Formats: sequence, C-alpha cells, structure tokens
Amino acid sequence: MNLTVNRFGGVLIGLPRGNIAVNGGGTLEEMEKAYLHKDIPLIGLVLTSEHINRSRNVELFAKKHHIPVLSSFIVQCNMKLHDVPVLYCFPPAEINLYGVKIRMLHIRYDSVDPIYLIVEADGKAGIVIDGKLNETSAEPLMDCDDLVLLNRGTIRESMPLRLIRRVQSVYNSEQELRSLFRNYRGNAIYAPGETLSKKLDAKEA
Repeated sequence: MNLTVNRFGGVLIGLPRGNIAVNGGGTLEEMEKAYLHKDIPLIGLVLTSEHINRSRNVELFAKKHHIPVLSSFIVQCNMKLHDVPVLYCFPPAEINLYGVKIRMLHIRYDSVDPIYLIVEADGKAGIVIDGKLNETSAEPLMDCDDLVLLNRGTIRESMPLRLIRRVQSVYNSEQELRSLFRNYRGNAIYAPGETLSKKLDAKEA
C-alpha cells in the first residue's frame, strides 16, 4: 500500500487491485492528475467532511469519471450529491470495497463531524485529515503500519488571538501529536515528503 499526499490536501491510497482517493479540494484538472492513472483504476473516493476544502469538485469529478463516493450519512445529507453512485454509512462502520476494508470513525471537530479512516489491504493505514485527536481516538491508529496525519494546526504570530484559540480547539499541535504517538513505531506523514519519525529523530538528536 502506497500513500501519497497531494498539493491540495487529498490522499491517494495506492493498491494493486485499484486505487482509492480521499477527498477533493483541488481543481478538476488537479484531481485528475493526482488520482487517475492509466494502468490502475480508481475504485472509489472517500469524502471525510463536507467542508469546502475537502469536498470542492468531488461531485463534478465523480460524475465525469463514474467514481463511487463513500461518506458518512451526515456528510451525504449536507452535500446532497446527485447523479453519482454514493455509499454512505453511520460511523463507526466498516465498508468492504473490492476486498479493501475501510473503517470509518468519528472525530469531533467544531460544528461538523468528519471521519478518519483505517484502511486494510496489503497492510494497514490510518488517515486523519481534520479534527483533534485525543488518547481515545488515537488508540485505533496505533497498530497501523502507516499514518497520514494532516490535522496539525499551525499557529502564526500574525494571527488574532480568537483565531489562535479556534485552531487550538479543533486541531492538534505538533507537540500534542508527538505525545499521542510517542510509542508509535510505524511511518507517519505530515505533508508531502515529510515523515513524523524523521521529524522526531531530528528534534531529539
């Protein structure tokens, strides 16, 4: 299983029997370039949240290329996807897509309720895009071979205090992620080309 984080924040899960995309967010052309490959079919697209940064152009992409969309019931109700094949569930739940087990779990995030994923096929991977993990929600991720942790909040000095507090309340800081995954022994990706293990080694050296 290969995990690739693209420039608009989506993830491509590369599998021998067919790839799976996680979220939209880019232009149609960006999504086609990131998700469509001549030799391996795209068998599904998982939508973790209805937020515009995650759902932009999902419906257009799915319609054009006849890709089934997997989501929680809440996301489907808010998105109201039309004329595309949709599989929805009530997390926590597990969907089997062509032999790929996709487990969907809730992670509380402000007024919306996104999901994070555990995918099993030729290995086990956890994918967290949004939301603030705690010890309980992080526990199912500990035995994954690979993690994608894109829920790291970035605080800048120029931010107003109100925005800083909001970011801190709905995303994990790097220090929190380091603490939560201090005993994790697999590979974890923060962003394209970056791994959590390398980052921790550099800071502790």
